[in-house]
Amino acid sequence: MVEYPGAASGDYGFKIGGASGSVNCAPADCFITAILEVTDYNPKQGSTLGGTLVTITGQHFGDEATDNPVKIGDNYCYVQETSEFEIKCRIGDLDSQAAQTDALVLVFARTTEEMQCNRSDSVADCFFEYVAPPATVTSISSAFDTVTNSIVATVTGSSLGTDVASTELVIDGNSQTTLTASDSSATFQIINLLDLSSSDIKFYNSDGTPNGASSISSHTFVPGLVSIEPSTGSAGGAKLTITGVGFGVDSTVNLYHQESNQDLCYDTEVTAYGTFVCYTIAQEI
Repeated sequence: MVEYPGAASGDYGFKIGGASGSVNCAPADCFITAILEVTDYNPKQGSTLGGTLVTITGQHFGDEATDNPVKIGDNYCYVQETSEFEIKCRIGDLDSQAAQTDALVLVFARTTEEMQCNRSDSVADCFFEYVAPPATVTSISSAFDTVTNSIVATVTGSSLGTDVASTELVIDGNSQTTLTASDSSATFQIINLLDLSSSDIKFYNSDGTPNGASSISSHTFVPGLVSIEPSTGSAGGAKLTITGVGFGVDSTVNLYHQESNQDLCYDTEVTAYGTFVCYTIAQEI
């Protein structure tokens, strides 16, 4: 077995040899073809505002996101998942992009070589189309759901689409769980936040980024309390573990006793999304 380090696309002859000399090999049998190619991609069109999730199929892609950068027309498509035969990338968010029917899909082999597009003999079959998005988002809201003990966010708008799999809400870089999708609204279970407030909220549907995306780019979530353990303790210095929703690792949190108008913790530490530890102040409540 010989490890093959890779090479630019082309046909290469090779020789086999050892301590006793070279192995006889017919020229037709002693060559290797190196090729990196795109055989298909879907969808074939997406929003002029960017945000479209594109799946590219082919062969000999790398297994690191930085192995094979992707451009669609003049815009980068940022790789989210990659394997030998498939790349999933999302077109970067664009402030404005003119409609375009001939945006060439390009995958690069470690930024040095453009891969061959072998969908057909026509280069035009490797074009992507940027179209004005039919969907519009208008608002985002959130509420605590007592059934699931979680926060559910609702995005409203028009022509949003009914495909749950391609409807996504991303908050501070974290994708939330899509629950429902309809033309007028989509709901999401919030499973990860960095803080109670976010100014980095993105919504995507099957076309990518819809119109009005900036209208829901910011939102403040109201945290919900699920449990406190233990429920009893000494008059100070007790360690409590609080679980809930709506607060993340960057949140500033405390327990507050309403009747005495006192904070209950002299020190807190958020250990994970929805979990923090409280060390109680010495007092009677």
